[in-house]
Amino acid sequence: KLKRAAIILGDTAKGIRQAAYETFGGKAADVIYLGNVDELNFVDEKHGMLVLGSGMRIDDICRAVRARADKLAYAEDLAVALSWIAQRHIRSEAGWAGNLMITRTGFPSDLHPALLATDATISYVTDDAANEKEVAIADFKQGVVPANALLTKLSIPLRN
Repeated sequence: KLKRAAIILGDTAKGIRQAAYETFGGKAADVIYLGNVDELNFVDEKHGMLVLGSGMRIDDICRAVRARADKLAYAEDLAVALSWIAQRHIRSEAGWAGNLMITRTGFPSDLHPALLATDATISYVTDDAANEKEVAIADFKQGVVPANALLTKLSIPLRN
């Protein structure tokens, strides 16, 4: 039998914490904390996109877009919209990737509408990290991204 691992970052969802430590109906054998995975903790600009690794928190998105106000016409509007997600302590701990993936439990992502307005894309991997796939946030719905996917990148177009 394959051992399963729970992947967490902020683990702020106290009401569904039990689900965070269970995978595919069985208890997780290990917990992987994304805050310790260097390859997922970055902010970068590539090919006209602001790119954030999945180890970044919601507050990191706010800071990253505000820092690029000269390249992103709606930077302040986006940062303000994101600042309405949950409470400050949640935004400083909660990862953007977990906020989006939580929709699999039926809990709506409050990050999704703001990212939808930006034409953002999400990248993910499943079994083979070399085979990274990308999906538009508009198409990010239950069943589109496999349950065993690890979100890797959030890409927001830089437009002035």
